[in-house]
Amino acid sequence: MSACGQAAKQEPIVSASTELHQVDLVLAGTLVFDLASVPAYSGQPYAIVNDNKPYFTDADLTAVSFETYSDLDSLGRCGVAYASVGKDLMPTEERGFIGQVKPSGWHTIKYDNVDGKYLYNRCHLIGYQLTAENANEKNLITGTRYLNVQGMLPFENMAADYVKETGNHVLYRVTARLLEQTRRQ
Repeated sequence: MSACGQAAKQEPIVSASTELHQVDLVLAGTLVFDLASVPAYSGQPYAIVNDNKPYFTDADLTAVSFETYSDLDSLGRCGVAYASVGKDLMPTEERGFIGQVKPSGWHTIKYDNVDGKYLYNRCHLIGYQLTAENANEKNLITGTRYLNVQGMLPFENMAADYVKETGNHVLYRVTARLLEQTRRQ
């Protein structure tokens, strides 16, 4: 569900797939990501798509920081989160409380056999460590803990580490699509 690229040189671009969300990338109204190209689940929390090449165009590349989040749809669901991540967007303090945000499809379910007990997490489309967006309802989806910790977090951390170590920017876009008509609770 997350993808990142950089202006300086091309690094691996990876999408994490889940049972709850589809990746649907649309560029300039012409390129649509084909969900059928995502391989069947293989035991890994992510899949390499498009031969590990980013969908960004040369026109998308910039060394200027920005972040945008689409409005919630009529069912209260997130859409596109898009950013050029630079050091200036990154947090300078610890993440705050986000429990007041109830993303579409939110349920509080605990199991003893789930690491951290909670099956569902509030997942940032663009991780807090990249843009310091805390309780932004346009940037939080319901996802399994597995999606959040195994699928998204490693790539968010790699992008953050790259920006911190090089001073370069990372172009980052995530589009959340729900498989069913899940409404905000």
